[in-house]
Amino acid sequence: MAQNDGPELLRSWMRKHGMSQGAMAKATGLKQPSFSRFLRGNGQKRFNVASARIIAGMTGIPVEKLMSDVVASSSERTFNTSGPKVA
Repeated sequence: MAQNDGPELLRSWMRKHGMSQGAMAKATGLKQPSFSRFLRGNGQKRFNVASARIIAGMTGIPVEKLMSDVVASSSERTFNTSGPKVA
């Protein structure tokens, strides 16, 4: 799967479990607009670490797929701020 497939993974999980954005918000204690922005998948908004951990614990989706600008490999993680990726 591609690096930014988090929105599709979450959307698929929500469909499979019959959960709306509002239901996800209630179940996780997060706000519904956060789910809406993330599910749009335009890269503008991702979950922070704490929120990603809550959602990952509930869904089994890797935290890295839910966080902002994270590239994960088997041996290292690189966080891209606004400049070029630094390994």
